[in-house]
Amino acid sequence: MPDGVRVVTKQGQSVGKAAIGGPFALVNAANGKTFTDKDLHGQFALLYFGFTHCPDICPDELLKVAEVVDLVGACGVLPVVDVHENPA
Repeated sequence: MPDGVRVVTKQGQSVGKAAIGGPFALVNAANGKTFTDKDLHGQFALLYFGFTHCPDICPDELLKVAEVVDLVGACGVLPVVDVHENPA
């Protein structure tokens, strides 16, 4: 890790067990192309899930994502996959 970077862990209460991992396929709304787990094979990536319209929380969370990308950028490239939901 770069100088000045520290890892902070916070333990909280959890309910159930998350189903993490496995194949996925997403469609890029801008160009209609499919993006799958195979596009990230063999590399670390940061996946961010948000909503298309979320003026209260998303800006703060995206600042956190930018901080992570800046920190990791000192060690290499970190692809960010920004997945936004558009609830009906």
